[in-house]
Amino acid sequence: MKIRLLFLLLVIPIVTFSQNLMLWNGETATIRTCEFDTGIVDSLNANSGKWCFMGQPDKWHLPAIKLSCQNTWRSDISNFDELQFYFKTNKTIPYCRISLSGWPYSSNQVDIVKYITGGKIDSTYRLVRIPIDSLKTFQYLVQSVEFIRFDTSGIANLNYYVDDLIAVDTKQLNVDTFAIISN
Repeated sequence: MKIRLLFLLLVIPIVTFSQNLMLWNGETATIRTCEFDTGIVDSLNANSGKWCFMGQPDKWHLPAIKLSCQNTWRSDISNFDELQFYFKTNKTIPYCRISLSGWPYSSNQVDIVKYITGGKIDSTYRLVRIPIDSLKTFQYLVQSVEFIRFDTSGIANLNYYVDDLIAVDTKQLNVDTFAIISN
C-alpha cells in the first residue's frame, strides 16, 4: 500500500495555493461597535453571511472601512496578488475609485470599473479583482493597511454595498519533493 501511495505521489504533480487574507467581511460579534467613515453596517444587502458595509458618500466625505474591526489593522498585503471583493450600488454609476491607506501614506486610486465582472457598476453584486501592484506607490507598498476608501465624488443620492474583502495570492506553489516522516 505504501509503495502505491509513493508511486502516485511521485507521478502526480502536486499543486497548491497559498493562503488568502480576509481583510473584512463584517462577520464579527462586535460588528455594531466597529468604526466606519461615512457609512454603516447593513444586514439587508450582504453578499454572504449577515453583514456588509453600506457606504453613504456625500460631497465632502469618502466612505471608508476601518480594518481594526476584524483584527486586520495594519495588515501587510504587499506580497498578495489581488484585492477581491463584491460590490453593488442602489443605481448604475459610471465609476468608483478605491484606495488604501496606512498612516501617513495612501495608495493609488484605482477605478473598479476596469476590474469588476461585466465592466459595469449597478444593483447586482459583482466580483471585483484588483491587482495589488496597481494600488502601490513609490512610498506606499500597501505594507500596512488601516483603511479601505471608496470615492464616488459627484454622484448624488448613492448608497453602495461592499462585502468579503480578501487579499488573494494567485500564485501556484508546485511541490516537487516530499518525504515520508512516519509509518
